[in-house]
Amino acid sequence: MTNMKTLMMITMLMASFGLTQAQEAALVYPGSNGKLEYVLHANTGETDSVNVIPDFSHCGYMGGGVALPVGQVPVKYTLNPQNGNDRQRIQDAIDFVSALPLDANGFRGAVLLTAGTYEVNDGNIDEEEAALVISASGVVLRGQGQGSNGTIIYSDWEEQHILLEIKPTNEPDYDETNTTPITDAYVGTGAFSFNVANPSGYSVGDDIYVIFTPNQQWLDDIYANDYMGAGDIHWTTGDYTKEFERKIVAINGNEITIHSPIVQPLQAQYGGGEISKISLSSGERLNNVGVEDIRFEGVGVTSGTGALDKHRLQYAVYSNDLTNGWIHGLTSVHVSESLIKARTTSYYTVEECAYLAPLGPKSGGWRYPYNLAKESNHILMHRNYTEDGRHDFVSAARITGPNVFLDSYSTMGEISGPHQRWTMGTLFDNIQTNDGSLVAEHRGGGASGHGWAGVTQIFWNTESNEIICDAPMGHLNYAIGCIGTEILSTRIPNTWPGAYRGHYDSPGTHVDTRSLYLKQLDDRLGCAAVSLIATPEQMTGNIYTALANWAGEGPFGPGPNGSPCVNVDPPLAQFTSASSLCDGSVTFTDQSTNTVSSWLWDFGDGNTSINQNPGHQYSGDGTYDVTLTVTGPYGSDVEVKVGEIVVNLPEVTSTTGSSSCGTNSLTLLATGKTSLQWYDDAGLNNLVGTGTSFTTPVLNTTTSYWVVSNVSTAFDGGLLNDTVGGSGAYFNANTNHGLFFDVLENFTLNSVRVYANTGGNRTIEVLDAQGGNVIHTGSYNLPVGESVVTLNYEMTVGNGYFIKVSGATVDLFRNNGGVNYPVSTPGILDITGSSAGVAGYYYYFYDWKISRECASASTEVEATVNALPTVVANTTATGLCPGESVTLTGSGATSYLWDNGVVDGVSFTPGATNTYTVTGTDANSCENTDQVTITVSSILPVVANASATTVCVGDLVTLTGSGATSYLWDNGVVDGVAFNATATTIYEVTGTSGACNNTDQITITVNALPTIVANTTSDTICSGDPVTLNGSGGVSYLWDNSVVNGVTFNPTVTNTYTVTGTDANNCSDQDQITVIVDICTGVNELNEETQVTSFINTSNALQLEMRNLNGRYNLVVLNALGQVVVSEQISVNSTLQIETINVSSISKGLYYINIYNEVDNYTMKLVK
Repeated sequence: MTNMKTLMMITMLMASFGLTQAQEAALVYPGSNGKLEYVLHANTGETDSVNVIPDFSHCGYMGGGVALPVGQVPVKYTLNPQNGNDRQRIQDAIDFVSALPLDANGFRGAVLLTAGTYEVNDGNIDEEEAALVISASGVVLRGQGQGSNGTIIYSDWEEQHILLEIKPTNEPDYDETNTTPITDAYVGTGAFSFNVANPSGYSVGDDIYVIFTPNQQWLDDIYANDYMGAGDIHWTTGDYTKEFERKIVAINGNEITIHSPIVQPLQAQYGGGEISKISLSSGERLNNVGVEDIRFEGVGVTSGTGALDKHRLQYAVYSNDLTNGWIHGLTSVHVSESLIKARTTSYYTVEECAYLAPLGPKSGGWRYPYNLAKESNHILMHRNYTEDGRHDFVSAARITGPNVFLDSYSTMGEISGPHQRWTMGTLFDNIQTNDGSLVAEHRGGGASGHGWAGVTQIFWNTESNEIICDAPMGHLNYAIGCIGTEILSTRIPNTWPGAYRGHYDSPGTHVDTRSLYLKQLDDRLGCAAVSLIATPEQMTGNIYTALANWAGEGPFGPGPNGSPCVNVDPPLAQFTSASSLCDGSVTFTDQSTNTVSSWLWDFGDGNTSINQNPGHQYSGDGTYDVTLTVTGPYGSDVEVKVGEIVVNLPEVTSTTGSSSCGTNSLTLLATGKTSLQWYDDAGLNNLVGTGTSFTTPVLNTTTSYWVVSNVSTAFDGGLLNDTVGGSGAYFNANTNHGLFFDVLENFTLNSVRVYANTGGNRTIEVLDAQGGNVIHTGSYNLPVGESVVTLNYEMTVGNGYFIKVSGATVDLFRNNGGVNYPVSTPGILDITGSSAGVAGYYYYFYDWKISRECASASTEVEATVNALPTVVANTTATGLCPGESVTLTGSGATSYLWDNGVVDGVSFTPGATNTYTVTGTDANSCENTDQVTITVSSILPVVANASATTVCVGDLVTLTGSGATSYLWDNGVVDGVAFNATATTIYEVTGTSGACNNTDQITITVNALPTIVANTTSDTICSGDPVTLNGSGGVSYLWDNSVVNGVTFNPTVTNTYTVTGTDANNCSDQDQITVIVDICTGVNELNEETQVTSFINTSNALQLEMRNLNGRYNLVVLNALGQVVVSEQISVNSTLQIETINVSSISKGLYYINIYNEVDNYTMKLVK
């Protein structure tokens, strides 16, 4: 049941989405089983909540829910139209069929009038006489269409008359016996049962009258005669002693139960009531009489009969003393009062009829198209149309009811509702009269004493221009789901005493149960019965537009066919949900019943869906109300589940990294759900800490860590205890039994509750579905009676798990009936059955406690180790004269702070020598320092500096000054520029800084180069002979060609050797010597007589002067390396012989000349 508080909340919710408001009536609405629930309530001015809205479902042919036999009764007589008057022909045909015997179904047969026009005025119709009469049961008058091209019966008689009257030849008379009073002090409206003083003489199936026997107190309290005038008809208790015809369906002691409810209260204080058994004593009541598919027309406007003249066709059909009849597809044209007036008629259906173009007065007792008269009850009029009527759908005086007007349409009408003098129990269900009003009121003395028009008048989902729903003391009228302007007029207490506002529910909008009658019929007989009497358009919504477009021309449309069975119940919203706890995703499953065409979900977080079975992702924690609104052709319903979804997502809500300047240990922070775990790898393989903080080891480089949040959610599973399933016993026969279960999400089975008959150890096992492998086992000592066993078994997603007890003893309680599987914890666990193989058994394990761990996504947290900046203190000068300025700047960082009030990069004038410290801070807020000293002195500390103070002749020297800003040297020296020092000299520098200057000197000592001499023990030797080379003039010597000074070696070729000698001043010089190596095959020494002289003459030629030589000689010139550069043969045979040899091709240097033959060998030096 959807309570009113919920309805109000849903109303506001749907309004926020711009949706049509969905709601049910407060006094009758579909319950949890889909059937209507009726709310007991008090009537006007009373406090006893004993009344309910009556059940109208017994109204209609054969008591409702029975298909009309339209077109089914066999034709026994057929007429075709002809010229002239047809009244007697038709009456003869009716009489012919009326004389036939009744068949097994209670029918004699049908008279068929084929299409065309039939005239029934033969000038012999007396005023208010009927042109045609059916006076026998089981007779049907059938045409071939109610449109203008169908079957038309036309009467132009200009007097008030009835075209077709249905009445028995002899009116029925009933004996009333066994009268006994009703003993209940108050039998409420809608009651089916009551107690009587003496039920003897009554049996189930008896027809009875339930009689209201009012007293004067009742007349006084309802103000029955307070507004009557002198000429008005006053009400009396005798006139309003009313008989409700009912049938007994059960007798239980003094309690009588009837088939159809009482439609007004019977109160002892107002005279109470009584019952009488009735039986037909004379006459008859017609049964199974029908009129089908025909058009009745009266005379139009003539010279003798104007448009408002009442002297014309007054009633199309007038029925008396008829039960179980029907009119289907009748159109009336130019009728002054009623298409149908039903008097003393019951269980009657009038459908798909049209009241067109009425003529006659639109006042007084005229133009009452659908008219319920004296003692009519259980009549259903539906799918009907009327135009230009005065009282369109109307019930007249003292109608006992119940009666129903359903799914009908009026245009240009005035008033529908109870007309006068206490009509009872009428349902106006889905009536639209946009031009007219629906009225239930006290009419005062108007129209000769109409008084209270009616009680228990129910306007349900109607549409009208205006609506009046007043009620007398002790009774009630209802306007539920009605659209129209409420009019109270002056009829309220203190202005019109005795008139009270009736029960209004959902004014201005329809309630979701579209048709009360169809829903009540469905509740009683099922939707199959509804489909036998209602058309597809009725089954799917209101049919006002279809009726307006049809307006009685031709057949209305496809009629009821009984198939398929359409459930006309409004939908009943129901749903379930299954959550994935770790990510906030939820699957919703619609389980609504009855016909649903659209769904609207509100997930409680501002999101909606129109899918039938939506999935939804919740992004934030919280408890969410979920609303499902379902709508179908027969109404809407809403289910609100408060707190349905609880989202507690595992989440690391914040992290705080840490940083250091240089090597350090750092503390990282995080916040999250329940517990936090820290890892040193992104794969979360190595747990290093837990909690909201984590302190790293000492780090010398930036390092990342990862933190996750874990949330544990608790759930219950299984039967709560050993009483839930009903019967059971302790079981100890074997260890085979247990429970099968499916794990839908990973969880921990923390504990179960068991009931032991004997104390001692039990082994509890969980087996998988893969051949029954034991995946969890434990031994637990159980006391006698109830105990909770802590298991802590980790379960992973899978089906077919089995939990059991093994070992020598079981002796635990198990249910052996009353358990329905699955026993579910939605989305987590389904206990699917037991091993017994018998329905209802449940073994051992109750009250499962389950926890589900969810981990959040990991969040990286960084421990940052920043290197210290390399800070340098820079200055524009380190030495100053008094009054001079200097600028200090730092480098290597991003910001700088100096001590002693110095601002980085800003010039200042120090007053004295000082050391300044700068602190540099980089972008990581890391700091370092440096210092610089600024000397302030009146004597400028100028210093003469040299790259070397002692040098050798030819060495370069660079002189620089320091302690000032500029420098000037004597002797042409430029500060910082190298020069050759040639002699020992004193150099002076003048340094200047601003106004300060000073001088300094430096002596550069220049030492002379030593005189180095290369010496040999022999400058000419034979090949392989030893020779020793020695240097002189220095203190150390270094020879080339790997010669070691003073060490003998054995050259094999002539060579020149260079020695570098260094003296005590580290000055060096060189000398060379050539050692001529001869092959020494025989060398003669030159003597005074034998001489050879050589020189280079002016022609750059070698000139030899040879004395006292004779013979042929080989002449060879060798270079210092012993290589032959000139080789010739010469002949000498004189005392002095001069030979000239071309040596222009050889370069300058030392050479050796060797002149030899077999006898002589002469060698000499030659320098070119």
